[in-house]
Amino acid sequence: HRCNAWLTHAPTKISCRRDMSLKSKLSLPENYQDIGNELIFQAGKSCGATEDQLSVAWKGGKVTVTISGDAFLSFVSDDDDDTLANGVDVVVLARAINAELDDNEIGTRIAETHEIEVTTPGGKDEITGVMWDVYHGFDVIAKFFDPKKKEEKTIEGRLHERTDETTVINVKGRMKKIKNENLLSVKLPKAKKEKGTR
Repeated sequence: HRCNAWLTHAPTKISCRRDMSLKSKLSLPENYQDIGNELIFQAGKSCGATEDQLSVAWKGGKVTVTISGDAFLSFVSDDDDDTLANGVDVVVLARAINAELDDNEIGTRIAETHEIEVTTPGGKDEITGVMWDVYHGFDVIAKFFDPKKKEEKTIEGRLHERTDETTVINVKGRMKKIKNENLLSVKLPKAKKEKGTR
């Protein structure tokens, strides 16, 4: 089978697809989704996830397992940074789900007839903490209080710099310095769809 992983500020995904040519050859019992859910929750439990953290959605030939709460990708985390290693490892969870499915006859049939995707809901859009360095140069939307006009303002531009006292946003080539005490929020804009995608 084939596995792909993506890591962006958007949701983290690991997707596995096995040989789908077997789909027509295998029949599944009526309660196969209940059996699949039980196996997925067992795999989650073995990785430290609770049932409250996992949600499973069955749609056509795809099973999407979403893990909420703290999650990380082991092959992305930095060994020196323990902050990334808190929570459930998405890679380990995907492997545990594959192992649980492989150890069960109906689970094997589910895996051979469905694409299994393990994902997270994604990060927050608001920039905080170490994210200031990560999103340097990215498009942002900044909300701040203008003390001269005594009103809230919103600007769009690129995050240029962040110090202890000011945040600098590049708005069409002009640098806008905002005192951090007046800054209400800095967020990433909603993702744009490319032409031709659904």
